Amino acid sequence: LYVAKVYLQSDAATANTEALRQVVDDLADTEYEKHRTTDVDGETERGQVH
Repeated sequence: LYVAKVYLQSDAATANTEALRQVVDDLADTEYEKHRTTDVDGETERGQVH
């Protein structure tokens, strides 16, 4: 996705298109899920904190 984003941004004809917006949205979703999964895994590994 990062390569697709750079490629789409590199050309003036594709720099402001729906395809680029979709790639950026997908990247944001992927990053959110990665961080959310890390947070959830971190909580279960530590156990209960009082």
